[in-house]
Amino acid sequence: MTTCRLAFLQDKYPEVDLPFALDQIRGWQTARYKLPAWAAQEGLIYPPHLSMEQCSSEATAQLKADIAARLCPRTAADGRPHGWLRRRLFLL
Repeated sequence: MTTCRLAFLQDKYPEVDLPFALDQIRGWQTARYKLPAWAAQEGLIYPPHLSMEQCSSEATAQLKADIAARLCPRTAADGRPHGWLRRRLFLL
């Protein structure tokens, strides 16, 4: 059954928070492709559908993390960047 068809069942199941349930179903459907590690987690509460559509995929997030690591390879012991990048990121 599609989420569109489920939306019409609100009157039949008034005890179910249908907007929330539909967001969770659509969130999981989006996560299967974009965020497979999220989709594999039981009990995860997905953000609203628009946020899921606008988020980067796991592959893109890893690429961005790799680029950031190459741009600022030196970090403090606590993982925060040193020098000019720290001042730019944290407005210090």
